[in-house]
Amino acid sequence: MFYSNEEGSNLKLIDFGLATSYYKINEEGEGKYIRMMATVGTAYYMAPEIISGDYSNACDMWAIGVILYLMLAGEPPFDGETEVQILEKIAEKGEVLKEDGFKDDIWKHVSDEAKDLICNLLTAEDNRISPKEALRHPWFNQLKKSPRENKSIEKKYMNKLKRFQNLNSFKKCIFTFMATRAGDEEIQKQIKIFRSLDKNQDGYITRKELRSNMKDLLSSEEINQILKGVDTDKNGAINYNEFITATLGKRTLLNKKRIMKAYKLLDVNHDGVLSTKDLQGLIKKKCLEFVTPQLLEEILEICDCDKDGKVTFAEFDRSLTKDTLDM
Repeated sequence: MFYSNEEGSNLKLIDFGLATSYYKINEEGEGKYIRMMATVGTAYYMAPEIISGDYSNACDMWAIGVILYLMLAGEPPFDGETEVQILEKIAEKGEVLKEDGFKDDIWKHVSDEAKDLICNLLTAEDNRISPKEALRHPWFNQLKKSPRENKSIEKKYMNKLKRFQNLNSFKKCIFTFMATRAGDEEIQKQIKIFRSLDKNQDGYITRKELRSNMKDLLSSEEINQILKGVDTDKNGAINYNEFITATLGKRTLLNKKRIMKAYKLLDVNHDGVLSTKDLQGLIKKKCLEFVTPQLLEEILEICDCDKDGKVTFAEFDRSLTKDTLDM
């Protein structure tokens, strides 16, 4: 859905109630991608492999194909009177689209490139294209605007990135959570800068892109330090949320209402204090992906000023705002 009714408004994907991480870290600290098994979702958007109970993140590309089909045709690609009928059609893995799925009059005004992209999304998992492959598809090349001007990046935003890397992981984690709650009207400047840095528009700013844009502002060593400090999920690049968090102003991040929301999210039993038991329960139940043993240790070490094993909102708030540089 669109963020607002204004022309040029950002398009938002919503409804992540069933979202989960498919990258898991075991007790030895080793990470790996896993297959998922829960048969969940809305029938219209479910990939065939979800129905069989053995799937990967490629199911998201199927759902994107369904959304694209809906946007162009005004109706879902697989429909039926009942959910069972819908799932039976989905089980055909989209091959029906290549045979007779584009015969309606509506498709006469849709390019062959768009139909080809849909077919490469609504197909068997082994044949389905990845997000990067989809972005390189000829259909997107047709839609690309003329080359954007290489606008100079304001030095103050580079300084924000450098300052963010010096924050402890506790502040980085909580600020990241609060930044995801910022409205588009608060981050317009950051969005524009991120897009100008993200040359291939894949949602990540790589070391190469940083060098290309900042070689006149920062040394190679400074660039490496920024990447290491801002890349909180340690995937080797700066994603959208990481960049927005690192470049938001202190006034936006240290908003009392946002700090309170973060605090209440951690205070699962709503008793007004964060205890060791509360935080350990969050980790054990995996209620929140960003709550890690390291974060637990830092919350108790940094926030629990009187060392009574509990963190009040006043302590939590003071620990976030104290000595935080003007980002």
